[in-house]
Amino acid sequence: MKHTSYLKRNIGCSQVPEIMGVGFGTPNQQLDLCVRSIKAKKEISNDLSGNPKVQAGIKLEPVIAEMALDKLRTFNKSINFEEIKEGKFIKLAPYATLGASLDRIISLKDKEKLIFTDTENIMQSLYGIGNCQIKNFSGAPGIPLYEYVETQVQAEMLAASLPWTLIVRFTQGWDIQLYVRFANKQLQEKIKYAVIDFWERVEKFLDGKEAWYDFETSREVSKLLKGNQSKKVIDLRSDNQLPGLVIEYAQAKESEVASKDMKIKAEREIKKKLGENEYAEINGFKISHQTVFTKETVIKRPASKTRRFSIRPQ
Repeated sequence: MKHTSYLKRNIGCSQVPEIMGVGFGTPNQQLDLCVRSIKAKKEISNDLSGNPKVQAGIKLEPVIAEMALDKLRTFNKSINFEEIKEGKFIKLAPYATLGASLDRIISLKDKEKLIFTDTENIMQSLYGIGNCQIKNFSGAPGIPLYEYVETQVQAEMLAASLPWTLIVRFTQGWDIQLYVRFANKQLQEKIKYAVIDFWERVEKFLDGKEAWYDFETSREVSKLLKGNQSKKVIDLRSDNQLPGLVIEYAQAKESEVASKDMKIKAEREIKKKLGENEYAEINGFKISHQTVFTKETVIKRPASKTRRFSIRPQ
């Protein structure tokens, strides 16, 4: 359930990894989304709620929670999962609020402990009340937790004032994995700073001053720095840095074209020398021009037969 709202001036814990640069999107994408929502006076979302994987995760969440609870009750029968109907919030500054929509709260009876060995082979001893984060993960069981998950649960513990989180991850092979994370004050201080900084940037935008984070790609600059659609040519001769950048760009472009042309010519000649042979070795390199078969796909691409070329160090 979504309890956070840009219009109410609070950012959710699932967006914190984004503004800290460890999420799937960039800090500027969240900043742009927030500013546009406030200016339009309506929530504008770029979430993936329509994505089939996300929809499946939402529907599977109660099932995953039940499977995890069954597993945990083999260690302690008193453990209980509670669904949270309302969000948890913490005000970090007059204009900066962090909000959490928790998947579940875990509670144990007084003086009862949950003792078990987690997926990382660490003996855990939990007591009292903690956070539960449920993840439907399509990857292999051996893949470590992503950094965005680590950051998200620290933000949730900060917003909800909880001392620990049990991360329940459902992976390939119908495997229920259990990870424990305790409140990390050092990381939570970084989260506080990031949230306050985010809302300070929003306020600057609302005052008519752009306050972007460092742009991560050239494409992001083009998308977020809106053009004025004027054909007026501006004079930048007073900028001492620009001439060098222009030369650097032009030379890099020429080098890129030349390099690509050289690669194509070399590849063509090497293929000719291999002829019908698919593998060769020379000076520590293994050359491959193997036959590859593809099947007809859902989009009705006809079956084909081709050869794949590669050169790599042995």
